[in-house]
Amino acid sequence: MEFRRFIKEHILFAILSVIVFLFYRQIIGEFATLVVLCILFAYGSAMAACHFAMTKLDRLEKTDSVTTKSLFELSPIIASPIYLLWLIFSLIPILSYEVWLITGLPITGIAVLALQSIAEHWEKPWRVVFWLMQILIYLCLLFAGQSVVSLLPF
Repeated sequence: MEFRRFIKEHILFAILSVIVFLFYRQIIGEFATLVVLCILFAYGSAMAACHFAMTKLDRLEKTDSVTTKSLFELSPIIASPIYLLWLIFSLIPILSYEVWLITGLPITGIAVLALQSIAEHWEKPWRVVFWLMQILIYLCLLFAGQSVVSLLPF
């Protein structure tokens, strides 16, 4: 039943996607419009997953049944919009450290501020594990994005 309600609430997004495609394909082309729509759809899906995970974490906190296992499961889902942005920005070719300082460092700094709210749910000894997990995820996404960019013919 909740899935039906979710679809009804987001039907406007589907209609707007069609309108954006019809207008922007004339301006930037079909492929670029599809890429933009895919990014918007992925970000919207990540935000929806984040919302559902935050709701579940709030319910667990109200019943005082938050465990380390539940935090390990919910934290990556809550941070999924940040991970998507890290992946998108990792697709910018980094030819020197200066390029990373201009693009990657500000995004990483803003993400750390956002991830701090998730880290507060972790107990002190496990908070280090949480931050190590974020560093590992960031590096994996950065190297994955850079390897994809290195395969492109330009």
